[in-house]
Amino acid sequence: MWNTPYARRVYYTGTPSKDQNPNASLMWCETAHDAHGKEWNKIAQKQFEKGMGK
Repeated sequence: MWNTPYARRVYYTGTPSKDQNPNASLMWCETAHDAHGKEWNKIAQKQFEKGMGK
């Protein structure tokens, strides 16, 4: 959650530091979702079904 002005500004318009992570990017959560969203959905669905006793 990016609910402070500073966090919002850095998340959307900052300059990602690539010192520790060469793949650092703005809006990293959306970038990760684009790359792994289908996989995350499969994992979530399996856990949901497991919780439903299937």
